[in-house]
Amino acid sequence: MMTQFAKLDENNNVIDIFVVDQADVDANGGDQSVEAENWVKQNLLKDASASIKQFSNDESFRVNGAEPNGGYYDSTNDVFITVKPFASWSLNSDYKWKAPVTEPSAYTDAAVPDYSFAPIWDEENQVWIAFTTTEQKVVWNPDTSSWQ
Repeated sequence: MMTQFAKLDENNNVIDIFVVDQADVDANGGDQSVEAENWVKQNLLKDASASIKQFSNDESFRVNGAEPNGGYYDSTNDVFITVKPFASWSLNSDYKWKAPVTEPSAYTDAAVPDYSFAPIWDEENQVWIAFTTTEQKVVWNPDTSSWQ
């Protein structure tokens, strides 16, 4: 089994991600321990001054998986914040990015023919859109909770 660590810059931005054998983590302090971090820095990175944090992609600790190129570690709350997907989105109290319009709650709609799509955020128009199997564009109406 493997676990993941993020290397951070001086501002806690994620600059790299690497995988470590879980057995090595367990033998050196365990998950989320300073001992495991120190072992990784000394034995794998060969850089005792590096700043690293373990994370989980299944959100079992530190809320989010680490992402380089825009993601960062919030040391005050001991969580990773993922890359902001769009300028209009805001971070909620669960440390997840949310669109200014509620994401569709319905992924099936009998009123839309050839329904087989996943919603996509349209930043320019501030709406959720999708395309049917026949490439018809539909727009989510949060007031009626339906695709139009």
